[in-house]
Amino acid sequence: MQQRFLPSLTTERLLLRQLQLTDDKAIFLLRNNEQVNAFIQRPLLNNINDAHDFISTINEGIENKEWLYWAMVLKNTQQLIGTICLWHFSNDNTTAEIGYELHPHFQGAGLMNEALQKIIDYGFTTLHLKTIEAYTQPDNKRSIQLLEKNYFVQDQNKGSTIIRREIRLIRTKPQH
Repeated sequence: MQQRFLPSLTTERLLLRQLQLTDDKAIFLLRNNEQVNAFIQRPLLNNINDAHDFISTINEGIENKEWLYWAMVLKNTQQLIGTICLWHFSNDNTTAEIGYELHPHFQGAGLMNEALQKIIDYGFTTLHLKTIEAYTQPDNKRSIQLLEKNYFVQDQNKGSTIIRREIRLIRTKPQH
C-alpha cells in the first residue's frame, strides 16, 4: 500500500468524505440506533460529547495511518446517512477489513452497495490490497447478501470465526 490519506470519493448519489466535528449529532443518532447496532457489539454513546470524541479519535487514527473511515453523505442533501471504513490492515498492508453502517431509513435503496463498490475499488486499485475481509453475524442476512453480491465468499475455515460467532467473508483482488 503506497498511501493512506483520506480522499473524498463520489458515487452516483454519495459523497464519501472524512468525518467532521459538525457531524456529531448524526454520528450520535447513527451509533445509538437499535437497528444499526443489532449485529454490532459496541458501547452506545452517552451524549453528543461522546460523538465528538469518537469523531476526533477516528480522525486521529486516519492521521496515524491506522484506518480509513468515510462519512457517507447524500450528494443532494448533504445528510450523513452512514459510514464505511477500511481497517485492521495487515502488517504488509495487503489485507484490510471493511466495515460499514447505514441508518435504517436509507437501507434497501442500494446506497451501501454504491459505497461498498467504491471502497472495494479504492482498496484494490489505489491501495493495492490483495484481500479485503468482512466479518458479520450469521443472522445478518442482508449484510451477507450485500457482500456476496460484491463477490465476497464465505471462509468457514478460520478458527476465530467460531469463537467470535461471526462469518468471515473474503474477496481477493481480481487477476487481469
